[in-house]
Amino acid sequence: MSIAEIASALIGLRETTYKDHQRVSSSVDELRGSVQALQETVEQTLDKRLAASAQAVLDIQRQISDEYEGRLEAVLMALIEVTDRLAVLADNADSSDDTAELQERLRSISAPRDRLRRVLEDHGVRAFACEGEPYDPLRHEVVRREFMAECTSEYVLNELRPGYVREGTEHTLVRAKVIVAAPPIVEGRTDG
Repeated sequence: MSIAEIASALIGLRETTYKDHQRVSSSVDELRGSVQALQETVEQTLDKRLAASAQAVLDIQRQISDEYEGRLEAVLMALIEVTDRLAVLADNADSSDDTAELQERLRSISAPRDRLRRVLEDHGVRAFACEGEPYDPLRHEVVRREFMAECTSEYVLNELRPGYVREGTEHTLVRAKVIVAAPPIVEGRTDG
C-alpha cells in the first residue's frame, strides 16, 4: 500500500470517526433529554403521591380525633348524668323519710350506670371475678385477712368490689377489693 492510499484511508477513517462521534454525541444528547424528562415526570409523580399520602394521613388523624372526641363526649355525658343524679339524691336524702321514694331515686341512676358500663365494654374494659383465686397483689387489694386453720395458702375468700382489666392486655386497671383467706400465723415460725 502506498503512502497516498494510507493517507486517503486515514482521512476516510477520520471522517467516519468524526461522523460516528457526531452521531453518538447526538444520541447521548437525546438520551440526556429523555432521562431529564423522565426524571421530571418521576419527581412530579412522587410529589403528587406524597401530597396524596400526606392528605390521607391528615384525614385519618382527623377521623381518629373525631372518633376519640365522640367517645370521650359519651363518657362525659354519662358521668355528668350520674353526677347530677347523685347530687339530687344527696341533696334530698334528708328531706324524705319515704323509703319507696328513696329507692326510686336510687334506681334513677341505673340507666346512666348501664350506659357507662356499655361504653367501657365497647372499649374492652371488663370486670373480672376473683373469688377462689390465689391472692395476687397486682390484681387484688386486701381489705381484710381472715386467718383459717385449714388454709395452706392465701386466696380470695370474698370479692367486695370487682376489679377491671382491658382485654388483650395483662394490665389491671383497677384492683378488686377483697377479703383474703390466709393460713394462721404461727408464733416463732420462720419461713425461708
